[in-house]
Amino acid sequence: MAKPAWLTLSPTTGSGSGSVSCVVPAYTGRTNRTGTVTVTTAGSKTATVAVTQTGKALFVTAGSNQSVTATGTTATVTFTTNAEKFKITPASGATISSVEANGAAVTASSGIYTPASDPGGSAQYTVKVTVTFSANTTVSSRTFTVKCEDSVTASISGTVTITQAAGASTISVSPTTLTFSAAGETKSFTVTSNDSWTVS
Repeated sequence: MAKPAWLTLSPTTGSGSGSVSCVVPAYTGRTNRTGTVTVTTAGSKTATVAVTQTGKALFVTAGSNQSVTATGTTATVTFTTNAEKFKITPASGATISSVEANGAAVTASSGIYTPASDPGGSAQYTVKVTVTFSANTTVSSRTFTVKCEDSVTASISGTVTITQAAGASTISVSPTTLTFSAAGETKSFTVTSNDSWTVS
């Protein structure tokens, strides 16, 4: 039986008594992986060693925070996980446009996303979430968060923050012309703005 591809042996030949070094790389899948090393003599006698690498604990890691302009209405954020199933929760004001897991589109069922063939069982994978929101017409920047969490253990989660820049200051008045009688009178005009203002 051939050794598993993730195991490196050194040396692979010898004579008499000796030792063989077994090296395995870091493993990000949830489930244990196993294999067998077989040592065969020139006389066709064999001895085997069973090898097992323990799976990595369930995790969700958030990618980089994102920044968009005031007129930007879409952002894409990423997470890395080995979860079998997960939930995505955007903050109020943001809406999920699409979700990809391990490079393939995935849709939610009762709020839970289940990637095909459970890629997290054997390796970590990337979750990519695209969210949409309205343009920012205020003069203050605002933030939206997007949270990815394991479908069972909510504490295993990651959160990305999207910062939307402040909008431009705007102002208009109505009417733009006032005419007063010679006798004097009082009139007013209305101010419409997204900013504080003074009159002079």
